[in-house]
Amino acid sequence: MILALAVGVTDAAITFLGWQRLDSWLTGSRWRVLAWDAALTVAIGVNTMGYVRGGWEMLVPSVVGSGIGTLAAFHWKIGT
Repeated sequence: MILALAVGVTDAAITFLGWQRLDSWLTGSRWRVLAWDAALTVAIGVNTMGYVRGGWEMLVPSVVGSGIGTLAAFHWKIGT
């Protein structure tokens, strides 16, 4: 259960950070792009380890987390 929660949270972070990186790129902020990309890389690494340990059962919390990350990105945009 804790692993599933961790995968869901990190997948939300991956999606959120990906949108923020894109938003930074579109606004031309190189330093923000680099910072968001570094955070995204760490989140992907942690998420991957969750899949390695938990297997395919992590797919459901991953999808839920991804949706939450996308919704969060709509509420917190750099350019506005």
